[in-house]
Amino acid sequence: MPKAQIICTVGVLLLLGSTAPAESQDEYAGWMQKIQAAVASLRANVEVKRLGAAAGDAEELAATFQRVEEFWQKRDAADAVRFAKQAYTSAAATAKAAAQNDSARIAIELDELGATCGSCHNVHRQKLATGGFRVF
Repeated sequence: MPKAQIICTVGVLLLLGSTAPAESQDEYAGWMQKIQAAVASLRANVEVKRLGAAAGDAEELAATFQRVEEFWQKRDAADAVRFAKQAYTSAAATAKAAAQNDSARIAIELDELGATCGSCHNVHRQKLATGGFRVF
């Protein structure tokens, strides 16, 4: 193989290696669906005062937001990393408040979590004409 072709091939491989693999996008979409389900469960559990279950939902959210943070760190998106850290903080605080039977604090943290999620979605999510979303 000629030297120029080797250099070109290596350059293309490096470029491809720096982009997000398709399965990472699919995995990320799965995390977003998991977050949506956990938030719905958390809200339902809070509404009927099942705070032990609500704490479990919030802990699941916190763990998922840690993965979301790693996703964005790999893409060098400082604002999205900041959003994911804030979402983790709110989810962890919600779990703590639920464990302490502090419904007022749960409400505050859920509002904060919703605002944080919305902020990230406004910047890093685009609705596709074919349905679904593209993350960037």
